[in-house]
Amino acid sequence: MYKSHLTLDDIYVSPLRPLGNGLYEVMNDADLLAVPSPKTQCLLMDELARALMRSRRFRVDEVSRLVGVPSKKLSVCISVMFGCNLNELIEAYQQRLLLELVRCTNLSPEDVARRAGYRSEKSMYNHFTRCVNDTFFAYRERHQRRVRTVDDRFELV
Repeated sequence: MYKSHLTLDDIYVSPLRPLGNGLYEVMNDADLLAVPSPKTQCLLMDELARALMRSRRFRVDEVSRLVGVPSKKLSVCISVMFGCNLNELIEAYQQRLLLELVRCTNLSPEDVARRAGYRSEKSMYNHFTRCVNDTFFAYRERHQRRVRTVDDRFELV
């Protein structure tokens, strides 16, 4: 069956490694570079996945530089392949990374903001609240409590 567009799932690479207690640690850059990037059957999209995985600042010019393609050309390709523009794709990638870091790690808000590519902790808080409609700490507590409950249940069985 033909798939008309790629999705973020086709190129997303998690920077997390399981610790075994329901939480995860963030891989360092050397370990992350050893993780194979997704295979989308398109060299440009595979390169984009690697660029987004390596990027510390999610900006169009930096991502296009890492991919090695002018941003205008990359934007057109993204539009055709994903059905959205490059800015929307980068924002979705950054948002998914942010939520994963908050849900699955005990990193400080400052570290989460830095690793997810935000300029400041305040901009990360604002973006997080706007996207999730909840505060950083309430969201983390709710999701990590659920993980602990599931882990406890499995230990009792």
